[in-house]
Amino acid sequence: GRAISTAKKPTTKSECARITSVINNSDNVVIKYNYENCYEDPENNILVKYMFGGVTVQKPFYFDVAANKASIFLSDPIHLNAIAKDDANVTGIIVDMTIRSKYDSPFVVEKVVLEWKGFPPVVIENIGQSFKGKGNHTLKVNSDQSLKIAETSSSGKTLSLLSGYIHYRDASGELKTYRIYNHSYTTDW
Repeated sequence: GRAISTAKKPTTKSECARITSVINNSDNVVIKYNYENCYEDPENNILVKYMFGGVTVQKPFYFDVAANKASIFLSDPIHLNAIAKDDANVTGIIVDMTIRSKYDSPFVVEKVVLEWKGFPPVVIENIGQSFKGKGNHTLKVNSDQSLKIAETSSSGKTLSLLSGYIHYRDASGELKTYRIYNHSYTTDW
């Protein structure tokens, strides 16, 4: 039950992290490190050791390299529903897609671009929709761009494909891009 203190710096060791500094303060020790050479492994840690009168006291401090990472992808078809239409054109659409996140960390969808070969892309900007957690998330956004029914409809085709991009920010604010390439979609027109 007796408190022990020391002015000595601890010995630090990690299998993959690079220790950049160890600073002794009066009531704590601050260890700064870089984990860019580490793989995603739940066993990643920094082992901190002190010697007290010939006895080693040590404790591993675990860290998660994926804590701020974001990685998304699409697995389900994109669903497009008409807001308004006439015989030849759809004059507004609701884009409904399931985005799957590989990590628990939050991300914000900023922009979605959908492309059909030979036609102007549908660009939906300033979305700003936040998601958090590993697994599936539903993104529903509207566009008032006009589409030609004959060229974009999924009805009557054996396989309807579109391409494009999803621009999103991870927890650190870094802008990332997921490339949608020949992804299946459905329409209600």
